[in-house]
Amino acid sequence: LAPIAIAALFLGTTRAVYPQLGEAVRVAAFETISAFTTTGFTIADYAPWNGFGLALLVLLMTIGGGHASTAGGVKQFRVVLLARMIGWELRRSRLPRGAVVQNAVWEAGRRVFVDDRQLRQVASFVLLYLATFALGVLVLAASGFGLQDAVFEFASGLGTVGLSVGATRADMPDAALAALMVAMFLGRLEFTVVIASVLKIAADVRAMARGDGAR
Repeated sequence: LAPIAIAALFLGTTRAVYPQLGEAVRVAAFETISAFTTTGFTIADYAPWNGFGLALLVLLMTIGGGHASTAGGVKQFRVVLLARMIGWELRRSRLPRGAVVQNAVWEAGRRVFVDDRQLRQVASFVLLYLATFALGVLVLAASGFGLQDAVFEFASGLGTVGLSVGATRADMPDAALAALMVAMFLGRLEFTVVIASVLKIAADVRAMARGDGAR
């Protein structure tokens, strides 16, 4: 995916922004890898970029790094799994109702079979990620930022990337700053870990309260 994204960014954006061919290729490659791996380094000023280039970086930041890595984003394995799931469902719709189907993907050089429970977990995570992303964009837009800036900044925050079009700064509205802080916290620890921890703490607090009341 990275070579395709580099070529797309070069043809759609950097070729028109940077007159020298070498610089246009270098910026396209560097910014693509930085967004895709959620590293967050940049060598470009995004002000002269068109919407295509910024949208492509948002997409790459949302996809994120490899499975089980410390990178942010949805993770590439989940995206591949969802794409394969669509194909599996279409294939299943053409089979008899009682047919037994085994779904397999390649992960880390080995063939892994995926069951419906794992697919539900992945689908739930991606849905929760996108819902949080939409809510965060709404918070930033309500704080006075344009839609393009709000989408880019929150995608960067939720993916724990660090790229910015200049909207993220110390004097930004408190609501927007808080939203980005929560986004980076959730993106770094992943939603399931945070939610499970909150539910466990809440259950422990209720148990302690019932114990105190009994005494």
